[in-house]
Amino acid sequence: MNRMSGVEAARRILGLNGLYAVRVEPAHDNLSDHYDQRRKTFRLRETVFSVPSIASVVVAAHEAGHAI
Repeated sequence: MNRMSGVEAARRILGLNGLYAVRVEPAHDNLSDHYDQRRKTFRLRETVFSVPSIASVVVAAHEAGHAI
């Protein structure tokens, strides 16, 4: 999963778990990564959402875990 952005990792993890209805959106505040269970949406700060890095994958996997 290297060279993946947070959104790519999140979509892959969610898809592997059959959670196609969960949306992944960019958040515009720092430290705003969170899962909204009522809206079936999780938000990742822009650097996690779009920048490929191991850290982005880890944060996205954590949030995807809440959805799972």
